[in-house]
Amino acid sequence: MRRVANVQELAESEFEAVPGAAAHLSVSLVGRLTIRFKGRLIELRTQKAGAVLSYLALTETKHESRERLVGLLWSRSDEEKARASLRQVVRELRAAFEEAGCSGFVAGRLSIHLDAENVEVDVESIIRAAEGGNVHPLLLNTPQLGERILEGMDDLDPSFRVWVLAKRQTIHDRLMRSLGAGLVADEVAAGAKSRIATAIFNLDPTHEEACCHLMRTHAEEGDVAGALRIYKALWDLLDRDYGMEPSPVTEELVAKIKLGAFERPLADSGARGAADKRTLRVINGSVEHAIPLAAAQIKAPAKMRLVLQPFAMHGIDNDHAHLVQGFNQHLAASLVRFREWSVVDRVTAAVPPAQDSAPQYCIEATAYRAGDDINMVMVLKDDRTGIYVWSESFRLGLNNWFEAQQRIIRRIAMSLNVQLSAERLMRLAGEPDVSLDAHDRWLRGQSLHFKYDAESWQRAVTIFRDAIRENPTFSPCYSSLVQMNNVEHFVHPGVFRDLGKAKATLELAKRAVQLDPVDSRAHLCCGWSYVMALREAEAAPHMDLACELNDNDPWTLLSSAACCAFCGSIDQARLRAEQSLALSSAPSYLGWGYHGIIRVLSGEYAGALEAIDRAEGVIKTLPAWRAAALFHLGQLDMAREEAQRFLNGIRSFWIGSSAPTDEAVVRWTLEAHPISVGARWEVLRDGLGGAGLPVEGIVQLS
Repeated sequence: MRRVANVQELAESEFEAVPGAAAHLSVSLVGRLTIRFKGRLIELRTQKAGAVLSYLALTETKHESRERLVGLLWSRSDEEKARASLRQVVRELRAAFEEAGCSGFVAGRLSIHLDAENVEVDVESIIRAAEGGNVHPLLLNTPQLGERILEGMDDLDPSFRVWVLAKRQTIHDRLMRSLGAGLVADEVAAGAKSRIATAIFNLDPTHEEACCHLMRTHAEEGDVAGALRIYKALWDLLDRDYGMEPSPVTEELVAKIKLGAFERPLADSGARGAADKRTLRVINGSVEHAIPLAAAQIKAPAKMRLVLQPFAMHGIDNDHAHLVQGFNQHLAASLVRFREWSVVDRVTAAVPPAQDSAPQYCIEATAYRAGDDINMVMVLKDDRTGIYVWSESFRLGLNNWFEAQQRIIRRIAMSLNVQLSAERLMRLAGEPDVSLDAHDRWLRGQSLHFKYDAESWQRAVTIFRDAIRENPTFSPCYSSLVQMNNVEHFVHPGVFRDLGKAKATLELAKRAVQLDPVDSRAHLCCGWSYVMALREAEAAPHMDLACELNDNDPWTLLSSAACCAFCGSIDQARLRAEQSLALSSAPSYLGWGYHGIIRVLSGEYAGALEAIDRAEGVIKTLPAWRAAALFHLGQLDMAREEAQRFLNGIRSFWIGSSAPTDEAVVRWTLEAHPISVGARWEVLRDGLGGAGLPVEGIVQLS
């Protein structure tokens, strides 16, 4: 209890220390929610009122629609009752703010918001400080700060719990990113680095680079015992929770410390000790006030590229191919979550080394049968010099699947001089709590899913349904089935969208994010499920969380960009599409298809044609989008020719119960894309109509 009080007192004193803060609304989200205006405490009667205010405080715009809040905090109530509950919460908030004389809370008919210009949020202050090269005192005083955010709000509603847990993780990742850059930057002073290392150590006690920095600093000050205490704490934690030992670099450092390699003359030690005394004390104690640091202009090095080639297979039969293919896909999905590099899943010939300063490495792997086993040989090669910097051979099986993944990622990181803590490695490439058989079935289902033929598709659906029934807590199977349901009508022309099935799919998607709130894929699938169920307003929080959780993944950004283009901000769609393209210099055919569709809806018709041409017809509706773009460019004859090619092509794939007449094909096309913004839906409809296709009488789904 005393620690909670310390955190609250420190957070509140921070606001009082900021010039002019007394005239602002201050919101503290670390620990229990605390709200003050002009130094006066604003007390709320209900937890839901506190949750609404906390959610607004953590949004970038401090603004949210009533519809989204209803879905977030009353997901188990019927709509009428949920809206009534929100109205009651709004009345409570309005009364509390009016009583305090604060006009910073505004409730409109469709949305509510805080006055963004006059609100100070402790979490935002912590992030701003870290990104500016400073260490906020709460980071030095609060172990595992990320887990203390929105304390006590985990169990208000299943949907809100998902948001809280995901938000904690994204804030943790953002802080670690900024602090980690400062720890290795040459421009940052030694004293500042010690404070940064302490903050990192508090956030992630398995971060060996931060631990080594603190050990070295203690040793240089003559506190060998303190250095060894840090090492022992690291050893015990890695052994107990991760079954690992410290890295060879850490072992070498502790050996040098024991040999006295860091002893200094007394005068030098005393001068430096006075400067850093407070920083070192924070390991076992707490700080009393903020420690100002000059904002460092940290120069980020050019991000290295990893080119992951398709795995070669020799003698691998069909019954084992899914293991190798799944290992390839899972390795790519794990690698892409680390911001230290960008991952390109293409052949080397398609991705020549860039002319900028970014290093580029190629990962090559070959799988072959050796009796009943699958042997893998993997190498990491510098694309510029052709030098092999690392290689490893191992047996691949379900029993060592995740261990092999983690070892490979760690070896790659060590070869490229990239720091990965044990906590981070296990979180991003860890083993799920599920049987090996269930994981094997999921891999088989994924392999069948991506064949896209009718027989394989149905077999995959059956596998995922059976797996969910037998393993109801394994989130990936839910997400895979959701993904298939959401795109079924695109894969099988003539199958029209089914709102009843979309609603059932949404329940599966919601279950997936409840089971794994920090899985970006689950949030992406959930966002699209809301769109398919015609509940577009509730999709945005999941799309935003998907991007925050995995903002280094080009596909996550591009998929969310398409969602924004269909039913959100077109500016946001453009921005995320550009970010995706910046991360992936060679998008897949499917990626180019998405870029083409987004550009049509953005009015960038010439760019859309270029992207669609690069997609090589990977999406069956792309010729329709090409015809629409040609019409809007005024190339009517070419638009009509493209439209006829589209009709003829779709007829050859049509599996619907109705005849593939021109009108049926056009209706299927216009209904298949879940475009909720009327003006954008009309861009496609008018483009197809202008290209000579029958669009009369076809209305937008709503």
